[in-house]
Amino acid sequence: MIALELAILLFAAVMVAEAAGTIRLTDSSQGPRHAYIGELIQVGLRVASPEVISTDESVVKPFGVTNGSPSVHYFVAAFPGKATLRARSNPCPRCLVAATYLWNVEIDVG
Repeated sequence: MIALELAILLFAAVMVAEAAGTIRLTDSSQGPRHAYIGELIQVGLRVASPEVISTDESVVKPFGVTNGSPSVHYFVAAFPGKATLRARSNPCPRCLVAATYLWNVEIDVG
């Protein structure tokens, strides 16, 4: 019984630590954000197939993307500095329409 309680307590501590080390950004996120080196940045936008980029991948490094609705883009704060995360529409490759920037948030890593 004590082992089960300790396991539950340890699991809860890991979940709190993981949540504290993650910046979650959505469509409504605005303004500059501060991140610590090694902190995970999660971007979930309710736009069909957005492309999310970092203006400086040495500061905020792309980590991966999960497919789904919405897709979630992951970045990691890698080095001190400033970078902007930008989302743009993913235009049709055969269309003559340029990509449209939909969203951006500045990340200050330090």
